[in-house]
Amino acid sequence: MIRWVFLFGVLAAAKGDSCTSHVLTGSHAGAKGIGCVKSGCCANALQLGNLCSGSEVCCFSSNTCGGGSSAGYNCYGNVMSIHPTGASARTASQDGIHYGGVQASYKMVDNDLGELNKRKSCYVQAGNNNCLHPAVIAAVASRETRAGKLLYSTGGWGDHHRAWGIMQCDLHASGLGSQCTKYGWDSCAHIDMMTRVILVPYIKQVRSKHPTWSAEQQMQGGVSAYNAGVGNVATVARMDIGTTGNDYSNDVIARAQRLISAHGW
Repeated sequence: MIRWVFLFGVLAAAKGDSCTSHVLTGSHAGAKGIGCVKSGCCANALQLGNLCSGSEVCCFSSNTCGGGSSAGYNCYGNVMSIHPTGASARTASQDGIHYGGVQASYKMVDNDLGELNKRKSCYVQAGNNNCLHPAVIAAVASRETRAGKLLYSTGGWGDHHRAWGIMQCDLHASGLGSQCTKYGWDSCAHIDMMTRVILVPYIKQVRSKHPTWSAEQQMQGGVSAYNAGVGNVATVARMDIGTTGNDYSNDVIARAQRLISAHGW
């Protein structure tokens, strides 16, 4: 369950929104920006500098961030450089696992792998569109709804009919209202929307709140905020205190790392 308060109207008015909605002319007519990113994450020929605040540029392509085996997905840091503590024993107990830690997270995402692979192309597409590793997006889905396994019997609803879809868009807490149900609960469009409108903006908000943190810490903070809001992300060590199970981002990051290292994501 996501327990955030998302000021959608405020964010929509931000300068960065001009990037994500901008329709380009010439050879890139009809293209939409993937968002405001550091200039080093976007090739010079694929960026506009006047649609974002500060030193960021509007990037209007995908797969443009360089470095490592995750090229194209590192605009917000390298997820494999994080050292998560993994799931709590409480979270792991849903799978009959009687211990916590990264091994518990690994086991749970392994249990979700079949469901995740059904929509792998959706996660890859969302990753490309938003310059965030698909494994991080998929790991959020694994944590939220077991990648959709919990939603077949409810027609896409979770959290007592308050949240919609694989990525669990809370109709009230998110501020999105009926927009949450705009796309099918198991659709690529839903996954992309939740990444673009919720997850990535939270990473950026944590980056603004904690500019001295590393990119990886900011990314993990954004994942934590996906569950409990940016206001809950106060310190690196305690960013998950107050999230569901007090382990949200540490569990999600461990699941993402497992998808990459063991399953080739």
